[in-house]
Amino acid sequence: MATRKVELIANDFADQLFRPHGEYAAQLIGNVIWGQAAGPFNLEVVNAYRQLAKPLFTEAGTHGRFGTLTEFRKSTLMSIETLELFAETMAQIVRENPAFVCSAFVAGTDVEGRDLMASLFDQKVYRPMGFPHQMFDNRDAALAWLNSTIAGAA
Repeated sequence: MATRKVELIANDFADQLFRPHGEYAAQLIGNVIWGQAAGPFNLEVVNAYRQLAKPLFTEAGTHGRFGTLTEFRKSTLMSIETLELFAETMAQIVRENPAFVCSAFVAGTDVEGRDLMASLFDQKVYRPMGFPHQMFDNRDAALAWLNSTIAGAA
């Protein structure tokens, strides 16, 4: 399966009133979109994510069921407005990509806001959609859960 990469670089969006705060890069490998993210995040970074990531999700779905594994560094924090926009974005991506079946986040205990945002991601983004999602401390546990969930998805 082909590999495709996207990267969000703040300078690419310099014409906006406010630049994106936060970093995001991802690549499709097999049936997993592997993401790297570093916060804190603002509305502009989520708007940029909407533009850049949606084609990656569409491509992933052409190969069958898939999931995402996003590893956070620095911070997971974002404002409530940014979280709401992220929730809307994910709901739209889930609706448009029926082969997208689960999402895992990885953030060590040293990542700012990890426990707070894990709870908010669950309550405000994934649980309302009934979408399988979990936060993990390490990549190996996340990948094992992700592969099991992808394999078991109907």
